[in-house]
Amino acid sequence: MAPTIKPFSGVKVMEFAGLAPVPFCGMVLADFGATVTVILNTSSTSSVAERRLDRGKTRLELDFQSKDDMARVKKMCCEADVLLDPFRPGTLEAIGLDPVELIKANQKLIVARLTGYGQTGPLAHKAGHDINYVALSGLFPLISVKNDLILPAVVCWLLLVLLCHFTTGLQMETKVYLGLQHGRRARLFGHFYYSLRRCRVLVEKSLYCFFW
Repeated sequence: MAPTIKPFSGVKVMEFAGLAPVPFCGMVLADFGATVTVILNTSSTSSVAERRLDRGKTRLELDFQSKDDMARVKKMCCEADVLLDPFRPGTLEAIGLDPVELIKANQKLIVARLTGYGQTGPLAHKAGHDINYVALSGLFPLISVKNDLILPAVVCWLLLVLLCHFTTGLQMETKVYLGLQHGRRARLFGHFYYSLRRCRVLVEKSLYCFFW
């Protein structure tokens, strides 16, 4: 029996360590054959939850303040097909990894950037977490205690957080796949953006169909 060739076989992915959606995206890519390397800053910490999403990946701890380590990261970027960025807008640029320059050096590179509120606008550089994204998306009425829901509000909240986080990761993985396919056909690669807030708005539209 011939060995199974997975969809992302031969694809090299660099994933900067971050919160759930990006590690989940990297895990899905690894499950389907990609070679995924997680880059973790030695001054950072990662939770057990994020480590559970490291299935099929290689972890590499580097010091972002070290010139030698950052030179190694840049060399890896020149050899990679995909870079997963979980940071706030401007963070990659601040550590010397401007996506525009990276793509000039490696024209087949796809830079997938995930933020809380998007790359532009008044909230782009603001800190945020689940409660902020859910509130701004309009999902709060679905978990309000005023609604006659079977499940307690806290349980609904946790389910929404998990749903939105991992839906975001899946949508990011889909964009990576489409980017690779388009790039191979049109010989045009580049970078794209996605935000947790945008994903929650999409989830909201779907859930409203069931509640109203």
